Amino acid sequence: MLSVIASGLPTTEDFEHVTDLETLKAPPVPMNKSVDLFIGVFSTANNFKRRMAVRRTWMQYDDVRSGKVAVRFFVGLVRIKL
Repeated sequence: MLSVIASGLPTTEDFEHVTDLETLKAPPVPMNKSVDLFIGVFSTANNFKRRMAVRRTWMQYDDVRSGKVAVRFFVGLVRIKL
């Protein structure tokens, strides 16, 4: 199993059209207070547009933006043996 920790948003050919990058980044998980809910969203690398749709919609709710709810994407990598 290969594990990768990403510090930013993934890039694709559509990335150049993203103008509000800072507002779409998830706030850090607060270290000094508890999180009420943690949501893990499983995805694959080729679902960039779907992840961006989630970031632009329900990840903009106040509870997510304030850190009460933490949302993180878990992006799976596929290895193809030839």
